Amino acid sequence: DLHLLSRRQRQMCIRDRRVIYDLTVRIDTLVRHDRIVAETGSRYTSFYSLYLRELSKNHTDRNRRTSYEWMDSCSVQYSAALYVDLRRRILEECVLLPNIDNLFHTYDEPLPAIEWELDDAVCGILGYRCMKARCSFRGREWSVWYAPDLPVIAGFWKFHGLPGMVLAAKDASGEYSFRAIGIEKPAEPMLRYKVPSRKMSRERVQKLSLIHISEPTRLRRI
Repeated sequence: DLHLLSRRQRQMCIRDRRVIYDLTVRIDTLVRHDRIVAETGSRYTSFYSLYLRELSKNHTDRNRRTSYEWMDSCSVQYSAALYVDLRRRILEECVLLPNIDNLFHTYDEPLPAIEWELDDAVCGILGYRCMKARCSFRGREWSVWYAPDLPVIAGFWKFHGLPGMVLAAKDASGEYSFRAIGIEKPAEPMLRYKVPSRKMSRERVQKLSLIHISEPTRLRRI
């Protein structure tokens, strides 16, 4: 069962920008897509699966049966919500593991250090001139394209420190690929839903996530 979003929510800050990405996940011959949103504000950023959020809203409100054409080709590939407190420089990730009490499992940590290697390559994405950068982050090599005309220090996943918003990212294995397909400047504030969660260390959440992938029935006994 999908986790049900609480109707209680709190305003975090005014959103400066909302970037929508197509996430493509390739494992062997299987290709799957998700629709990802990154929101940036003066104090916070958020990063989540729009597909998961829309499904959760439908399950929470039984009178709501909203469906979009793009949802027909998507599935949940990022089953988490990530928030960054820019002032405190703290990252919080809430990971959904459905087989464990249908709860989000949450950890927080200081923004991780990332050493960027800047490149002279240039490309255009959604009309923005983008520059290339590379980094090694927790076992994966990433190449990203960022837009200096969209000045933010964070917003895309756990990445930060580049002089512009990341509009595309791909890991060297080719398993994960993000590309921006839309940019908005919404007037509404950034919202955070209050959901049942269990606080853990990052290492514990990672361990449970791996078990969820390899031995999902085992989680029922944990």
